[in-house]
This record gives sequence, C-alpha cells and structure tokens, in this order.
Amino acid sequence: FKQKTAYEIYQCDWSSDVCSSDLFEPDKPLTRRGFAFILEDILTKLTGDSSLPTKYFGQKNSPFLDVPPTAPWFNAIMNVTTRGLMKAGLSGEFRPNAYIDGADALLAIRVLRETLNVY
Repeated sequence: FKQKTAYEIYQCDWSSDVCSSDLFEPDKPLTRRGFAFILEDILTKLTGDSSLPTKYFGQKNSPFLDVPPTAPWFNAIMNVTTRGLMKAGLSGEFRPNAYIDGADALLAIRVLRETLNVY
C-alpha cells in the first residue's frame, strides 16, 4: 500500500472518472467539473460546513442538460453554481468535460473571495 500525497489524491478526484496516473501534473488542463471539485473543497474548508460535499445527494432532477444527478461531480457543480462561482451556458449545459479557461477560473476565485470576505 502506497500512501498518496494530497496532490496525488486531488489529481485522481478532479481530473477524470478514473485515475490516469499518480502524478501531480500542473501543466495539464483542468476540466470544469474538476474545478468545481476544487472550489467545493475550498468552500467546505473556509465555511466549516462539512455537509456541503453531500448537500445535493439524492436529488432526482438536474438543472443541467449534461449533468445527471447521479454523476459523481453533480454535488460539486450544484454547490458552485448555486453560489454563483461558476455558470452554465445559455443552452442549459454546464459542459463538465470542457476545460476551464483562465478568465472563468479567475472570475470564480474573485467571486469566492468577495462572497466570503477573504482578503
């Protein structure tokens, strides 16, 4: 049994459904669902609300056409969209497999900072 570092665990959880490697690879693009996991983790730690990672479990319907409520990333996406950190497109799709671009990432971080008054 090999103990994993936080970077190795996060790479596994955030980049894909299946762990492609045990390496932290900051030069690889991050998906929107992966970024939602990161933001949810930060929200959980900053607010101290340990119920956030399971808040939307068991929901029968999804507001997004491309994110079923049974998807492992559904809860993270719901947490970040209901707080205005990330948005879906006008078509109603969240595009969880698309890569997050720098502008969207910076905007989400700015909104998070303003929301939590963290300076």
